[in-house]
Amino acid sequence: MKNFWENDMKIKHILMICLFIALLLIFAETATATVAGKSEMQITTDEADQSNSATFGDMVVWEDYRNADGYESTDIYAYNLSTGQETKITSNTSLKYSPVIYGDKIAWEDNRNGNWDIYLYNLSTSKETRITLNESDQYAPALYEDRLVWLDGRNGGGSLDVDHWPEGNWDVFMYNLSTSKGTRITTNESWKTFPAIYGDKILWVDGRNGEPLHSHQIVDGDLFMYDLSTSEETRLVSNVSSDTKPDIYGDRIVWGDDRNQNSDIYMYDLVNSTEVQITDNESEQWRPALYEDRIIWTDYRNGNGWDNPDVYMYNLSTSEEMQITTSESEQWADDIHSDIVVWTDNRNGKNDIYMSILRASEEEPVKEEPADEESSEASSVEELKKLKAHVNSLDIEPSAKDLLDAKLRYTIQSLEAGDTDAALVKLGFYIECVSIMEAKDRIESEDADYIISKAERIFDMIESS
Repeated sequence: MKNFWENDMKIKHILMICLFIALLLIFAETATATVAGKSEMQITTDEADQSNSATFGDMVVWEDYRNADGYESTDIYAYNLSTGQETKITSNTSLKYSPVIYGDKIAWEDNRNGNWDIYLYNLSTSKETRITLNESDQYAPALYEDRLVWLDGRNGGGSLDVDHWPEGNWDVFMYNLSTSKGTRITTNESWKTFPAIYGDKILWVDGRNGEPLHSHQIVDGDLFMYDLSTSEETRLVSNVSSDTKPDIYGDRIVWGDDRNQNSDIYMYDLVNSTEVQITDNESEQWRPALYEDRIIWTDYRNGNGWDNPDVYMYNLSTSEEMQITTSESEQWADDIHSDIVVWTDNRNGKNDIYMSILRASEEEPVKEEPADEESSEASSVEELKKLKAHVNSLDIEPSAKDLLDAKLRYTIQSLEAGDTDAALVKLGFYIECVSIMEAKDRIESEDADYIISKAERIFDMIESS
């Protein structure tokens, strides 16, 4: 059963877009821009490097070097999109890498004890917990609900070298945060890299059928999956590179694959047992992340060799590919959750964390009817689409328009899914967002009055249906 945080996240995400508008309006010094139809925001502005971000709901986490003595120490930081508050999660002097977040829990790898361990921080209780106590190395955590997985060297002699490269044999371990029970998932003697988890399914790349893995070396392995509900292990794909970082959402799996002499993004559908090539560009595409129908990755097509990487996205529902970043500097895709994409960005001469809020492609304009001629036969969804088209036709700041567009889209999606309660909450906060924008002179009063009046009438329609 999902914990309270996961259930509550549905409502928290409803708040996120509206409150993010407020942040954009209040914190004028924060860099914002419209890029390829999306609202872009710089999260970190400290002069040190920040990298390797992850996101869930209204939180973004990353590795941060601002308190480091050279590169001998790092910290984990978090940023709340709803409140605009940045929080330092860790305070000890050690190296901390690979933060991941799910709900109110943040996990990372940490060498404060002389070896690499997995640590967890609970945002709700402000409590830090050391998960692994074994003296060997543990690294590469992944989280889903109350299940935490990582790579563990205690049984196979796996270790990380001074450059944090894995060598030797590793196992995949899982820890259930609700029961405090640990489970060894793999028992064969081979290297494994980059586990991922969604629901009952755990993924990793496995070298049992290939060459040994040594420091600073890339070899081929196989993509394996373990189903916790059936205790069955399955080899899904052969000849997958050891530096591949797979991801899973629902019944879809994505990874970077170099079978075509360059790295392409591939997807595997567990329902149909089918494999699909997502990218066919001759440059390198790697390290994908997946959420629902959207896949993001780091793409080198616009540079010379390994220069000028950008973040790209593919929408499985529309079969459309989109370039997320257009800066001539380097951007590396990190994570996606809901409509939030986060990446590491070097445009300022150092690494910063940036984010973008995605929106759907422009819809065909719907002819707007006068406010006093609303058809009693029109459905709430149809009326919302008319309002959406009207707002998109107004002369409003593009980033604000994108966010308002997304907010109505969420309301429409809830109605179409039959979730009336969620639609009412989302539409209510949409009205509040418009009020905030009017107060900040981002929308003309006449336009705001019409939008609010129209939205309130639709609210009443939904409530009485």
